Amino acid sequence: MRRPRRDGGGLRPLLLLLPFAALLSVATVSLRSADRHFVSGTARRRASSSSRPAIISGLDERSLDATSSPLHAVAARAFRSGGRLLRDVVLSSAPAPPPGATTRCPASVAASGSVSLPLPCGLTLGSHVTVVGVPRRVPGAAALVQFVVELRGEGDGDAAPRILHFNPRLRGDWSGRPVIEQNTRFRGNWGPALRCEGRRSRPDEETGQNGRNEVNEDLKKEADFFGDIVIVPFEDSYDLVVLKTVAICDYVANVVRAKYVMKCDDDTFVRLDSLMAEVKKIPEGKSFYLGNMNYYHRPLREGKWAVSYEEWPFEAYPPYADGAGYIFSSNTANFVVSEMEKGKLNLFKMEDVSMGMWVGKFNSSSRNAMEYVHNDKFCQSGCEDGYLTAHYQSPVQMVCLWEKLGQGSPHCCNAR
Repeated sequence: MRRPRRDGGGLRPLLLLLPFAALLSVATVSLRSADRHFVSGTARRRASSSSRPAIISGLDERSLDATSSPLHAVAARAFRSGGRLLRDVVLSSAPAPPPGATTRCPASVAASGSVSLPLPCGLTLGSHVTVVGVPRRVPGAAALVQFVVELRGEGDGDAAPRILHFNPRLRGDWSGRPVIEQNTRFRGNWGPALRCEGRRSRPDEETGQNGRNEVNEDLKKEADFFGDIVIVPFEDSYDLVVLKTVAICDYVANVVRAKYVMKCDDDTFVRLDSLMAEVKKIPEGKSFYLGNMNYYHRPLREGKWAVSYEEWPFEAYPPYADGAGYIFSSNTANFVVSEMEKGKLNLFKMEDVSMGMWVGKFNSSSRNAMEYVHNDKFCQSGCEDGYLTAHYQSPVQMVCLWEKLGQGSPHCCNAR
């Protein structure tokens, strides 16, 4: 499951320091932005290297024969365009302001008292907020002693989303303990609170890549900060999702060493322990292709998902697993990369069908043919109780599924 990114529209952050039922006799808020630099690299680095894996895919678009099919030509143009966009992001740097000049985005801001503090430039990865406060008990408030810090998006009153609601409650909580609560609120609905309870207080104690350059810059910063994103330098479109699958294979072949590879969509929830139990049922050393398999599936020639005869001239697709989630042995990844480097890899706009096509070609050229393993618990159209993977799951549903798994219940969640 991926982290939400700021999309640049409608959610300019606003930091609010709210007194609620208790007043702050002293409060100081300071904000400092991160000063991080992007380090580009290539994915052509073995897992044995002591350095962190690079964040730029080593996929080489020059291996694509742009004359072999219209999709290959589109992919080659997307790589050229994406390369320019990535270069612009990597090379761009704001000039240093002259000495004594006032910048629109200061490195830090501070204020005292019960305040609403606008953040005109938002928060970047690595920014931090420091709050120092001494709460004062409010008469008639059941000895409630607390204060609240909120990071809000744009909007008035309850219409403003609470990106972060941070509430240290020193006294007056139902648990009888000091507690810190964190939560979010969007479209008038609170999420499930995260609570961290402290020890019980004594009576005398007070304790407490996209065409838009700004989107690419945000992605670059996130990739650099967390080190868990591989950027594939092409201009994204739905018909070119298959290039991401090729990049996954490239990463497995050239960066990490693994027996098996799983590809899944970002709205797919995975029961990893149960999934590995299924994998272990397959004999050691056996190559396999595991998922919700489709056999003799015919392409649609009309409608939203229509495929022309030029794109796919055959009457049926090869056997393939639904793209919401499937697993394959790493020797297939090595085969895909080898075919790509030789200029022999055929691409089809449906990435799951492409994988089925590549597996079929691998089986026709290898003594260690991959076994097709069907399991309908790889749910393609949503969620079914006892699932291995559940598709089309919202972030709220994923949290719900995770909580149910923690209770030993692999059941679906309906609320979106």
